[in-house]
Order: sequence, then C-alpha cells, then structure tokens
Amino acid sequence: MAIIAVAGGTGNVGRSIVEAIVATEKHQVKILSRKTNAELEAEIGVPILAVDYSNVDAIVKVLEDNNIETVISGIAMHSIDGSTPHEIELIQACDRSKVTKRLISSEWGSPFTEA
Repeated sequence: MAIIAVAGGTGNVGRSIVEAIVATEKHQVKILSRKTNAELEAEIGVPILAVDYSNVDAIVKVLEDNNIETVISGIAMHSIDGSTPHEIELIQACDRSKVTKRLISSEWGSPFTEA
C-alpha cells in the first residue's frame, strides 16, 4: 500500500482524484493544502496536511515526515498575479525528498483575464 498525497486535494480537480483513489481501497491518501480543515477532513476521511507552497524545505519535511511516496498535483499551473506557479516549488520538494519516488505533475490550467 503506497502513501499518496494529492496537492490541492480540497479543490475540484484534486478532490476528484482523492475520491477516486480512496474508492480503490488500495492506497493510503493524504491531502496537501494551504490550510487544514477538520470538517472537510472528516467528510472525505483523509488527513489534510498544511503546507506552505512557497517554502521548498517545509514541503520536503512534510513529505518525509509522512512517508509520502507519490505526489499527484491538482494545483493549477497558472497564477492570477503573474508570479511563478507554486507547482515549481512542489516539484523541487519532491526531487529533494528522500522518500518521494514519483510526482504526477498538473498539466491543467486556464488563462485568467479580467472581464
């Protein structure tokens, strides 16, 4: 049984991924999110781990402390303010983690334009 973390697992795309993995009953699932949410955690039945996506060292610590072997990203590859998408830091953290062996990167996103 692998330990899989879904980054952005509380959002629409990420939550769908979490629910699909949980339904298989084959892996342990955790959610990486900017903040914890006890109510949502109880509803989904999956622990939510708070991470600061701008801090690579902190992400590495969360990955290693929780023995996360695989990370699936459900975070968008765009930013509203034009800054670097946080998935870059997530990729760097997965690469540096001693326990994380694979990352499935997000390939989705949509351009944001003011209406």
